Amino acid sequence: MTQQEKIEREKDRETQRKIAKERIENDTKNNKKTILVAVAVGVISAIFG
Repeated sequence: MTQQEKIEREKDRETQRKIAKERIENDTKNNKKTILVAVAVGVISAIFG
């Protein structure tokens, strides 16, 4: 493998890591929103139920 191929492969790995990290962060944000909505619905139904 040439030096250029090694550099390319390392760039690909970095890109994959960034994508994975962003996905995890987005999932975490979405989960927090979902939990907040669930809690809000629970509180509202407890008050008006």
